[in-house]
Formats: sequence, C-alpha cells, structure tokens
Amino acid sequence: MGRRLVSNSFEHRFLKARRRPRRGAILILILWIVAALSLIYYELMDELILDSKLASLQKQDMQAFHAARVGLARATVDLTNDLIVDLSQETSQFDCLGDIWADDRKLVDVPVVKPDRDNPEAVAFTVLVEDEDSKINLNLARPEMLTGLLRVLGVEEEKAKEIALAIVDWRDPDLVSGPNPAVRESEYYASKQLEESHGRRREGPPVYMSKNDNFTTLEELLDVYGVTPELFFGKETRRSRKSRIQASARDRVQRPEGGTVGQRRGLRDFLTVWSDGSINVNTAPVEVLAAIAAGAGRAPEDAIGLAETAVSQRGGDRPDTNNAFRQLADFQKNTGFPAVGQSGERLTVISTTFQITALGTVRPSKDARPIEHSVRVVVRRQADRYPVNPLVDDMRGIWKDLPPGAPYYKKIRVRPAEPNTTYDPVIRPLQWVEW
Repeated sequence: MGRRLVSNSFEHRFLKARRRPRRGAILILILWIVAALSLIYYELMDELILDSKLASLQKQDMQAFHAARVGLARATVDLTNDLIVDLSQETSQFDCLGDIWADDRKLVDVPVVKPDRDNPEAVAFTVLVEDEDSKINLNLARPEMLTGLLRVLGVEEEKAKEIALAIVDWRDPDLVSGPNPAVRESEYYASKQLEESHGRRREGPPVYMSKNDNFTTLEELLDVYGVTPELFFGKETRRSRKSRIQASARDRVQRPEGGTVGQRRGLRDFLTVWSDGSINVNTAPVEVLAAIAAGAGRAPEDAIGLAETAVSQRGGDRPDTNNAFRQLADFQKNTGFPAVGQSGERLTVISTTFQITALGTVRPSKDARPIEHSVRVVVRRQADRYPVNPLVDDMRGIWKDLPPGAPYYKKIRVRPAEPNTTYDPVIRPLQWVEW
C-alpha cells in the first residue's frame, strides 16, 4: 500500500513537471498571435486612414475644380454680355481694358461655399481674362516686328535681328537659313551655337533641328537659337522659371500692373499662337505698342515714348471705356503712331480671342493650406448672324410659339442699323488645360 502511494506521488510530480513547459509554450504562442494580429490591425488602420485622407483630398480637388468652372462661367458670361452691349449700340464696336471682362479686381477669392458649423470648408474662385489679340502672333509676325520687340526688351540690335531671323527660319517650310542662304538652317545655327560656346560641347556633332512648321506652343521658343530662359521668362529668379502650365496657379491669375516698360516679364507675355494676327491697340501693353512703332523704323526710345503716350491716352493704369480708341483713325491721330500701312501690322480696336485662367480653392480650415485646381481655356468670341424670322413679331428677343414646322430663330439683340438681322453671341473653346 505504501509502495503504491509513493509510486502515485512520483507519477503525479512527473506529469506536473511535463505540463509546465507545454503551458509556457502555449502562452508564448498566444502572445505571438496577439502581436501578429496587432500588427495586422495597425496596418489596416493605416490603410484606412490613408484611404480616408485620399478620398478627402479627391473630394476637395473636385470641389476646387468645380469652383474653377464657376469662375469660367462667370468670365464667359462677362464676355457674352460685353458683346451684346456692343451690338446693341449704334456706335462702332470696340473692346478695351475698361470693359466688364477686364475688370477682374472683384473676381479675386469670390466665395462659392461659405464655411459653417456643419461644413468648415471654404470654397472660392479667382479668374483672370487676358486678351490674346493684345499680343503678337508668333507665327504671323514679320521679322521687323520681332526685332522691334526684342529691341524694346533690351536686346542689342544685331543680336535682335539674328534671333528674329532664327524664329522665322524655325517656322518657315524651307531649309534655307535667312542670314546665310548658302547654308542649311540646322548647320548654320548649330555652328553659331558652337561659336558662342567657345568650342565647349558634348561629344558628337552640334545638334540643331528647325521645326519648319508653325509654333504650337510658346515654350518651343526655348529651342530656337538665341532665345535664352532669361529672355523668354524675363526678370524672374531661376527657381521660378517654369512654363505657363507649370507656373504657380496664384501667379497665373494676377494681372501685371502698370504701363511702364520693364514691369512685365519676358517674350512669353507678349506673344501668342492663337490670334488671327490682328493687334488691339486698346488692350496691347506698352511693349507690344512699342514693337509696332519699332517695326515701322522708329528708334526703340522713340517707340517706347509713343507707346507710353498711347497708354496714357486710353487711361493709363485706370483704363476707361470713355478714353478708349473707338477707331484706328483716333489712335493714329491722338498718338502720332505710323500709319497702318507703314507699320505692316494688322491693327484693330476689336478683340475676338481670349485666354481665361480660373483658379478654384478649397480651404479645409482657417489655418490649413488650401487645395487648388486650375483651368486655362482659350476661347474665340463671335456673333453669329441670322435673318429675322418674319413669323416672330416681338423684336425684343423674347421666345414666341410658332406653328409646327415653321422656321425659328432666337433673337438675342437686334442692331437698329440692321433691323432685319439678329445676332447670337457664341464662345467657342480652342484649348482646355487643367492642372
């Protein structure tokens, strides 16, 4: 009996000793499982938080985009109303910086959604309308005009002529260089680049390839011989030299102020690829007006003086419709500019092509950095003409029911001088870029 108790006690201690390691192993395994589940939990939470932030940013970007579209709509309405007013008047049609579309001082940070307790996000838009007809068409300008603009911007005469001919050689379809017809364009300008680099170049022959076609964008000028970043961008720091698309959205919707040469920047501010070649003397900046006079043979200093006189005649920094040139004859009479035939440029007082830059912003909170979305649209404005429908008696432009199948036109505004014609203002987009 005693032996059996001793044996049972020994087995009990033996089995108890064997159970302890198993319990410890199970505890360690449970701890590892808990740690692994914790890691998975935190990873899932991080992904959830990240997805939530991305969704919030996408929502705010969409809000900013639609705010920018509201700004575009506002600018389009202003352009349309301005044309309707011009067509309704018996006086000659003209456009100037005193028109409603150019008065962008009130279109800065216009609220679309005001913040409240339930929605703390503030949504607003800023819009800028630029007249493309106030600039020089890069694809149509004469070499004399381009030389005049370069001279006004401070380029020496010989260098200005070289750059102007290089621009013409870039866009013309032939392979003959303007300065030296005996040499092909690419070879001539490649050798010029090699001379200016004092023989320092990379391995292989110098490379220069003219496009021999029209400029598609202004940035192509940077590939033309003689056009440096300083000349293209103007007086800007190296850090801020960006293309018009990559530039700061806030900078893009700020109109350059002042009427003095040098307050604007480089070539990109005075050139365009969208206009039909006509230049509106009511909206052209000082540099463009001076380039017109310089292209007609005036000295740069004299040309700048004439341009500043013209700007002061139309109101200077505070343009007004009452001071605008209503006809080209008034412009030449009051400013002393060369006659239209002498300058060789197509001058006008009417604008048809505009660039609208709209910036939509969403500020999640008062101290938070705003979310921005920008849209740039180049549009062409015109009035389509239609004959007045004889079945419509109301001449004030009100819709009128007609019998089925009858011809029907919407009369927006009828000019007193043309009682049988009605006009429909149309804004047609030419380019849409957003970022």
